[in-house]
Amino acid sequence: IVGGLTYDLSHLDQFLLSLEIDKSTYAVEIAFSSHCFTEKLQPHHTPDLRYSHDGEHRTFNVARYELSKSLRGMFQALGNRTVYRSERRDYFVFRDVDISSEKIPYITFFNVIRSTKKGVNVRLIVTSAYLKPGMSRRASPVKFTNLIDSIATGKPLRAGQKQPIKRK
Repeated sequence: IVGGLTYDLSHLDQFLLSLEIDKSTYAVEIAFSSHCFTEKLQPHHTPDLRYSHDGEHRTFNVARYELSKSLRGMFQALGNRTVYRSERRDYFVFRDVDISSEKIPYITFFNVIRSTKKGVNVRLIVTSAYLKPGMSRRASPVKFTNLIDSIATGKPLRAGQKQPIKRK
């Protein structure tokens, strides 16, 4: 509850995505961190915006919260589309969002690991999602299905050379 308004976070509950790749079907568990709807706590933030989870103190951000409502659908629609390896060796996907007649990248960072949980092949953790004006438009591409297959089977994955990011 912020300023008397209740913000429902159920759209960020973890969920299971079934992904068919060639002749295999993988169960991908997708979870979201609080960084999808919070930002770094600054001295000017009021106490009612404070959000604490697992010993981390951040501040609720209404704009991030509103954008986070699209995350579940974005991952459900990825299929064989391209995602990108970041400089930190995690992955990201983005889409442009129209804000005041300007297209601004909404970037979503995530990690993928092989799951030890029964019935789940891969865990995908969305670590952060936010608007990133001036984002570099060069990165190493990889097909989302190749990434999931590689993690699930333990096969090595080769991301492509850094190149300009192409949006379709």
